[in-house]
Amino acid sequence: MTVDKKKMRVVNNKTYSVDGKALMQGRSYYTDDLAAQNSLTIKILRSPHAFAHIKNIDVSKAKKLNGVELVLTYKDVPHVSFSRAGQGYPEPSPHDKFILDEYVRYVGDEVAMVAAITPEIAEEALKLIKVEYEVLEPVLDFEKAFENKSVIHPEDGICEMFPIGFEPKKNVAAAYEMEVGNVEEELKKSDVVVEEVFYTQAQAHAMLETHSSNSRLDEYNRLVIYSSTQTPFHMRRIMATTLGIPVSQIRVIKPRVGGGFGGKQAFHGEFFCALTTLRTGKPARCVYTREEVFESSYTRHPMRITMKIGAMKDGRINAIDCRSLSDTGAYGEHSLTVFMIVGSKVLPLYNKVDAVRFGGQVVYTNHVSAGAYRGYGAIQGNYALEATIDVLAEKLKMDPKVIREMNSMREKETSPIFEIMGEGTKGTAMIMESCKLPYCIKRGAELIDWEKNYPCKKISDTKVRGYGMAIAMQGSGIPFMDMGSCSIKLNDGGSYMVTVGATDIGQGSDTVISQIVAEELGTTVDKVLIYSSDTDLTPFDCGAYASSTTYISGNAAWKAAQKMRKRLIKEAAVFLKTKEENVEFDGKTFTSGDKSITLNDMSVKMLYNNNLQQVQVVESYYGHVSPPPFMAAYAEVEVDTETGEYEVLNYVTVTDCGTTINPMLASGQVEGGVVQGLGMACFEDVKYDKKGKLISNNFLNYHIPTHKEIHKLTTEFADSYEPTGPFGAKSVGEIGIDTPPAVICNAIYNATGVRIHRLPITPEKILKGMKELKK
Repeated sequence: MTVDKKKMRVVNNKTYSVDGKALMQGRSYYTDDLAAQNSLTIKILRSPHAFAHIKNIDVSKAKKLNGVELVLTYKDVPHVSFSRAGQGYPEPSPHDKFILDEYVRYVGDEVAMVAAITPEIAEEALKLIKVEYEVLEPVLDFEKAFENKSVIHPEDGICEMFPIGFEPKKNVAAAYEMEVGNVEEELKKSDVVVEEVFYTQAQAHAMLETHSSNSRLDEYNRLVIYSSTQTPFHMRRIMATTLGIPVSQIRVIKPRVGGGFGGKQAFHGEFFCALTTLRTGKPARCVYTREEVFESSYTRHPMRITMKIGAMKDGRINAIDCRSLSDTGAYGEHSLTVFMIVGSKVLPLYNKVDAVRFGGQVVYTNHVSAGAYRGYGAIQGNYALEATIDVLAEKLKMDPKVIREMNSMREKETSPIFEIMGEGTKGTAMIMESCKLPYCIKRGAELIDWEKNYPCKKISDTKVRGYGMAIAMQGSGIPFMDMGSCSIKLNDGGSYMVTVGATDIGQGSDTVISQIVAEELGTTVDKVLIYSSDTDLTPFDCGAYASSTTYISGNAAWKAAQKMRKRLIKEAAVFLKTKEENVEFDGKTFTSGDKSITLNDMSVKMLYNNNLQQVQVVESYYGHVSPPPFMAAYAEVEVDTETGEYEVLNYVTVTDCGTTINPMLASGQVEGGVVQGLGMACFEDVKYDKKGKLISNNFLNYHIPTHKEIHKLTTEFADSYEPTGPFGAKSVGEIGIDTPPAVICNAIYNATGVRIHRLPITPEKILKGMKELKK
């Protein structure tokens, strides 16, 4: 159903966040704010070694310390393997993690847990635990992990839920291979073949709120978990299975979340809270320190990507070959799916090729686990592909904008990769019903004045400005897997109570869903009261990941609102003594000829006087396709040729995300993603010492972008409408992060002649490259 944007009163209009005012007033809405005041404090003893076997652990002194309520080691907890990844079921991640284990696989891995009446006592108890380790040889170089003599997961009891290429004895967490056409033959036919190798680094999530959880027993002796999670329903399921208790005995509540970016799509302290409450009967809380978030949670998957592209002299690309090696760290959460996104959300951009191949391995190392992170493989793949496209353009003596225009995806086109890699309806490839990528490329070039400025311009004897570009695509949820639900109840007085499982983690999904419901029901956002993410009180939702919320949960809300509208008209026809088709509803009043009744009056009458009933509807939605948002991005970068230092003076993005349900929030999502992408491109680097100890474990040693480094962001949206999305919307949450590494790499090259193949792009690397060019 296509809706005229000009007639929209709430959707596609500026609407402030429904929770913004309360949060600005400092209300207690975050997870740790809601911990019971007498909660036990949980602290975790962590491994000082990158790889070791626990030969003996003595907790006797810790248990005797006054104020200590519980001490747990691997001997005291269920020995059930699981995956911390909150994603589909059965999980496409290996079950290779235990709550506590006799092996520790990175510096910071869990050894033991203490629960005490104060944080100070808990910390003191940790010092009293004596551990005897058999230190093993760690694997700290992911390029040497495959079939290394050190096997990181030698234990029994770990498994894959279905075939994902899991070979733990070879240090392989997952593997994947795919080919369309005959790549080798097409490369032989090509007039020009370029091959480049790129390395992407681990990246920390750096969310403001650290991982936080607390627990208690309710009046029915059921376990209640409050967690700053992105996936409350997955958490409930995994916790029940691992602890061996019924799902019905667990309630998970997600309060406000101070940023997640994928890092909270996993479980960290929740198991320890649950075990403490179940064993002691007392409430418990676990809040990670900033160092623990850096050292003991998640990072982005570091990768090595080899990109080979073949093309004809006229610029037509006829073959792409992408080989990847990914470092999953100590555990394999999200290992396969992040790896596959390198191909499925990147390579279809150039859909006119005759052959394309993608494959490689995800290997274990003794580093902190990699996991979900905004961009989720697409940013790594985009860096390699889009930088190589520029290399190809230079070899062909073509403008890189033109070669992209010639070869990139267009509306009503498709790619066989969609069908092969699960991005379309079963048995067919997904058709692009909305794709304004050509407009995005054209408009972005106008905004940066590409024709005048490309490739560079000299500002002074020591300053040069380079101009770079890249294009990108993402997705909108996972087809046939991700599902969201929405319930709408009519309140007396004519307001609506909306309950959704969708997880607002700061991106504004509560606001967006309220707008969708308000638009369909012809009311205002203040008449829509929303409650989300409580496994007891809200309907199911997969959670906030894979850019799914607006498209998946938004579609569920739209369906529910349409159903509510029809139901209201049906009930109004009873009051007006007419047929449903004769009733008109403007959001406030039902009319039929000269008869009318207000929504306010009807809602009261149905609860207290006539036609007594509670009007409530529920709907669900899962996607058959995953319509991609598209982006063209350009940057103006000024380089000091004496020092290698550079500044990003202007970063231009033009995005096709369908209808922007909330233009203000959509701009925030794009710009926030761009800044995070610039962090990965320019500053952020997870660094270890020679023994595997993380050095960059605080914000003094880990540089994220600040207002000082961000000068100008130029953000526009294409006029687009996705017919399968709510009011024409697609996703917008991740697309902004994908382009900066490639754009900055290309701009730096155009300014200096130095192409950086290993992120981050630092002044030292640029200066070294310029010196080598002079030799």
